[in-house]
Amino acid sequence: SLLVMPKKQAVSAPSSYWLPGLLADALLAYMMWTTNSMLLPTVWFAPMDKMAATGGGEEFFYLIAYAFPLMLALPFVRRAIVHSSWFFSLLSFVGLPSFFLPTLRMRSVSISLGTFFALLWSFSQLFAGGKRSARAIDGQILGLLAFVASRFGLSTLWPVWLSVQHVYVSLGIGAFASLILFFDRDTESAVYDPIKDSSRSASFFASIARGIGFGSLFFLTHWILTSHTVVARWIEADTFTFGISLMVAIMSGFVISFYPTVTRSWTFYLMAVISAPALLQYHSEGWPCALFLAMYLVALYRPAAQDLATQSPVLSLLIGSVFYVIGHLAIVWSVAWCFVPEGTGGEFMRNRAYEVFCIAVALTGFATSSSSAPSDSSTSKDSSSYKHRLSLITLLGLVFVIAVAVAPSIYLRLQTHELRDGDGVQTDFIRGMAWAIRFGYDNRGWPNHVPVAQMIRDVGANVIGLVETDTARPFNANWDVVEYLQDNLHMYSDYGPATTTETWGCALLSAFPIVNSTREVMPSPHGESACYIDATLDVNGEMIDVIVSHFGNTQHRLDRKLQAEFEAERIAAKRDEGRKVVWLGYLTNRPGGPSYNMLVNAGLEDIAPREGDRYCLYLFSMGMESSDFERVDTKWVSDTEIQAGNFRLPSK
Repeated sequence: SLLVMPKKQAVSAPSSYWLPGLLADALLAYMMWTTNSMLLPTVWFAPMDKMAATGGGEEFFYLIAYAFPLMLALPFVRRAIVHSSWFFSLLSFVGLPSFFLPTLRMRSVSISLGTFFALLWSFSQLFAGGKRSARAIDGQILGLLAFVASRFGLSTLWPVWLSVQHVYVSLGIGAFASLILFFDRDTESAVYDPIKDSSRSASFFASIARGIGFGSLFFLTHWILTSHTVVARWIEADTFTFGISLMVAIMSGFVISFYPTVTRSWTFYLMAVISAPALLQYHSEGWPCALFLAMYLVALYRPAAQDLATQSPVLSLLIGSVFYVIGHLAIVWSVAWCFVPEGTGGEFMRNRAYEVFCIAVALTGFATSSSSAPSDSSTSKDSSSYKHRLSLITLLGLVFVIAVAVAPSIYLRLQTHELRDGDGVQTDFIRGMAWAIRFGYDNRGWPNHVPVAQMIRDVGANVIGLVETDTARPFNANWDVVEYLQDNLHMYSDYGPATTTETWGCALLSAFPIVNSTREVMPSPHGESACYIDATLDVNGEMIDVIVSHFGNTQHRLDRKLQAEFEAERIAAKRDEGRKVVWLGYLTNRPGGPSYNMLVNAGLEDIAPREGDRYCLYLFSMGMESSDFERVDTKWVSDTEIQAGNFRLPSK
């Protein structure tokens, strides 16, 4: 039958695997990385919208996807997937039509199933043995590189879900990849049942350790390698330059992965363990550590996958899935600790992403060891000798494929990276604007990057203060809304405090050059960390200070009091120096309230003091003439309005 092939005859291994099959594996791995990266942001939207666990089961869909190792415990499922991979690869695409589904619940189910089947198919190929396993590993790494490169070209957006046309093209590419697998030559090198026929069975505790190591590795790969801006925002680096460097590091790790004397060495591992805290400690000087860790994770993927596939793989993979999920929940708890269910460790996990990262890097040491080697005879022979048999022509072919995947994305970004003309916006005076953009989500749970950019154009703002902007986390899809807006509006930008400070983010976009800026975290003893930007703009030769900030939540009164005192002190100092100031932000107080009065008494003037029905967004100024206040309904693009107004220098 087409679903289960008969037990194979012994086949002599050719000198290298089938390159069209590698192309298919890379395309399918690209879809796996895509749907896997989409699942958590989709499920996260509902609790984020309610600022609490939903109780409606959305979180359950996330857990279902990572129960896929249980299917691999069934021998007939393993055999069917390995020997009819073309059929099961088609199931990986059930998440793509989520673009057309009307409700969040339906999209969550679709993407959960798509992730389940994508992971099931991808990891079943690792267990196939022979050259098929080696090819699957290469496909996953090259698929990751293609995924990062495509997001680089589109300023972190997902190409697959950009439009209806992109969805149809992606489905066509998936069908093409499955068609290639229908004629797959390397399936003949797969063993009949690699798990059952494995010549060595690891001990229970060894399998647990292997699973912890691989789960940590897969978690870190998702966290910091599926978007070029994540670590760049940790170390406050230029995302364009760092993105190119990251792709080079991934390619370097791919090459190093063929050398087990390096990847299985204690020196390689210890360098990674040291690099993790060094990266977070030295910030802008952490470039070398960041790139080494990227190279380390990719290089470790091959030996870790080999060991996983040959030593009680089902148990190890199940434990790996558990630790993968725990890692992501730890990131959520670290920043959203105020909103997690009571008694689940929110206070303990507050602002602990630093520790989560360092611990996960240390745990990757369990993924493999210096003495480990794949035990399945065919896997061992093919995997260990593969790099020696790889011809120069094949190697050049792989390099060419990588260059083809990366070059277009770099070209796309070069078209807009250096443009700072404000996309034609008027610059005779400051047209200020404040907006909470809801972490890059619209009210339906889809990315709102494109409509946000269009609404900014429609308002005609040339200085924009945005809050809820730090989306460089897996549960926010590792988006970078600020980079997207900077590139598409051709403006200067300030991302605000680094993601590692665990704020929800505030950012500044400006058609005027940013001369300098200060980024700080305001006092927040009881609630979430609050961000603050104080930047100086060159507005047609005049130095104007622009402040963007996001105060704490209503229930945290002490936080808001301390934050108001923090800002009032700085504003009063600017008043005494005769500085001109524009304030754009999120105050969490009504006009005439304590925090509001503290800022006004320090010297700020409200652009619309008679607008008494405001609570969050405000526009203030000092030493400027303000006019033309406007409140703009954003409809489905965000859950808050836009406030905008004009600020001019006083008439002489």
